[in-house]
Amino acid sequence: MSHPLEIGILADQLVVFLLLGIVLVRLYGRFRDSRPDGYALHWAYWVGLFGPRGHTTPNPFTRRWRP
Repeated sequence: MSHPLEIGILADQLVVFLLLGIVLVRLYGRFRDSRPDGYALHWAYWVGLFGPRGHTTPNPFTRRWRP
C-alpha cells in the first residue's frame, strides 16, 4: 500500500499529499485513542477487508448460525 508521500512524489503534488497524510494520521490517531485495542483490525475483518487465516474462521457476514 502506498503512502500519501509516495503518491505525492509520483504525482508531482508533494505538498498536497504530505498535508493529506498528516491529516489522515491525526484522524486515525483520534479514532484509535477513543476505542479499545484491536478495534480497527476487528472492524476491517467484519467488513471483509481481511480474509480468514484458517479453515476454522467463521464467515463475518453470517448473521444467523444454524446447527
